[in-house]
Amino acid sequence: MAILVMTPWRGVGSTLIFGPVVWLAASYLYSMWLITPDPFNLVTHLILVSLVGLVVVILITIFIVKVFTRLQRQRIADQVIHGA
Repeated sequence: MAILVMTPWRGVGSTLIFGPVVWLAASYLYSMWLITPDPFNLVTHLILVSLVGLVVVILITIFIVKVFTRLQRQRIADQVIHGA
């Protein structure tokens, strides 16, 4: 969900900024749909979903950085080999 919302923005910084915001908003809306008599249960659910979302966003960001770093190294190696 966060990836679909974040696609208009580019860069790792925007992923780190907008990812948790999107997850917080989504978890808040999802929690409001749940009918729970205990407010503590709602807050606990909100915190857990937010933390899981934050971990997922961080893992996706690490993956993106690794892929871009690998592509950058490959591009530099190609330039050295072909003398560009």
